[in-house]
Amino acid sequence: MTDPEDHHCIFENASLLHPYTDGIKYWVFLNTFAGLAQRWFNRLPPSSIHSFKDFKEIFLYQFASSKKYQKTPLNLFTMKQKPRETLWEYLHQFNLVVWEVPSNPSNIVTTAFTQGLLDEDFFRSLVKKPPPSYQRLLE
Repeated sequence: MTDPEDHHCIFENASLLHPYTDGIKYWVFLNTFAGLAQRWFNRLPPSSIHSFKDFKEIFLYQFASSKKYQKTPLNLFTMKQKPRETLWEYLHQFNLVVWEVPSNPSNIVTTAFTQGLLDEDFFRSLVKKPPPSYQRLLE
């Protein structure tokens, strides 16, 4: 139920420690499966996989719907502080999304964070005197 590309990437990075042949990679990768992935594998027709490359491609195709898509700075603008959410809770949720955006210029992050705040004292103070960077806002 996780991103299949993340799963494969973690496996490939771990396998750098060992000089696996394609045949060994196939069996080791198979042992990383659980639940739905294991049931999917058990239903594959016999002799339907001829190489580790085939196995990887079939696996990625089968679980493509679980793929996480790259977030963009626009996702930051969807973040809104909820009426009963504390500033710290909102900051925590906002920062989780910030880390998923590959390129996050400080001015965009600061603007998105400010725009998502409730219209309270802290919001008004940021509007009156915007911080020069997101780091300064956090300070």
